[in-house]
Amino acid sequence: MTASISIARNKNYYLNLAAQDYYHREKSSDWAGKGAEKLGLKGQIDKDSIGHIWTGYGPDGSTALTQNAGKSGRRAAWDVTFSPDKSVSAIWAVSDKEMQSRIEAAHHQSVLDSINYLEHEAAYTRRGHGGTRQEKVGLVVGTFQHGASRAGDPQLHTHSLIMNVGARDDGSYGSINSHHLYTSKMASGAVYRARLATELENLGFDIERRDDGSFRVAGVPQELTDHWSSRSQEVKEHLEEQGLEKTAKNKEKATLATRSKKKEVHEEKLKAEWKETGKQYGFTAEAVRSLIKERKELSEFEQKQNQKKALQEALEKCTHHQSMFTEKELDRALADSSIGKRMTYDDMKAMKSSFFESREAVRLGEDEGKRYFTTMAQMDLETDLKDYTHYLAEDKSQTVKSEAKYQALANKPAMSGEQRKALAMFQTLDS
Repeated sequence: MTASISIARNKNYYLNLAAQDYYHREKSSDWAGKGAEKLGLKGQIDKDSIGHIWTGYGPDGSTALTQNAGKSGRRAAWDVTFSPDKSVSAIWAVSDKEMQSRIEAAHHQSVLDSINYLEHEAAYTRRGHGGTRQEKVGLVVGTFQHGASRAGDPQLHTHSLIMNVGARDDGSYGSINSHHLYTSKMASGAVYRARLATELENLGFDIERRDDGSFRVAGVPQELTDHWSSRSQEVKEHLEEQGLEKTAKNKEKATLATRSKKKEVHEEKLKAEWKETGKQYGFTAEAVRSLIKERKELSEFEQKQNQKKALQEALEKCTHHQSMFTEKELDRALADSSIGKRMTYDDMKAMKSSFFESREAVRLGEDEGKRYFTTMAQMDLETDLKDYTHYLAEDKSQTVKSEAKYQALANKPAMSGEQRKALAMFQTLDS
């Protein structure tokens, strides 16, 4: 369950997606973002519009939106891809058309929440002399939903093509400062997961949270998801062969290194194969329906309680191993803590605002563009610790004469190493 980001280089790949119904669907692409709205872009993406915006011009190709419009070597867009846990793709793959549509809608809404997050927290353009001033902008995003991996396994995912055009409040446009997109990748993925968990729970599925902030749909056979994770296995084997650690950076490189050429796929043929495979593991459309439980709407009180619990969990997570945290770390922790509590990005924004407006929030300043915070509880804890350390330094109750300590060591030659260390910890007071 990931959110990855890379520079979009193959213009024709995206133009072809816009020119055809991917997998022969009625609709597989959509415009998103406030920048797209300002340009009058909505609904399904057409080849001409995205082609013009790729080069830095308006949808009709007549107006330059950026200073480097039409220039060779111009960075055109970034591809932010959102993929759910394999258990989600598994229930989608074997379900009937009605349930497939509901799961696709849940996935798409989760992608929109994440784009909303990126637009709110990571959408900036440079302005002023030397581009020293950062200014918030609306994003122009083309979303393309796919259903299969390169290996032909079911993998519901969306390519969110963030165009290198940002819409300013004054009606002008400018290029995107991509640094903020990259630093927000982990948090945006967490926002996606949190909303997807909410949407799936609203559909009636139970979810199982993992310690790493991800989740899986309860009741999906693990053997089936393992069978349909051939790409993950390829990446794992590549890392082992190369003797590389399983870091995010190494996994990304391994993914590229093991990537096969994209083949033309026919969805109906693949879906028939997926359903047949599902049957072999006892997982069918009927099995998916049997997982669904009735869900009652949360009351306003329950929603408030969930927000309170999620915020507390997030703050504890942020200060568990360190005394301060960045805003991005808080964003990710809020999203992770929201899983299983039926929340949306709007709920996360509300929790974040309530924390910043409370007496519990302590602003520590900014360094290299990162804003640092801690909590009043953490400050009190550190003050108490400092006071206690000072108290121990002044405390003479465990002080012994050095002569007595050395005599004790001499009289007990059979003492263990740990016993000698314990005795050595006593302060000495020379007579």
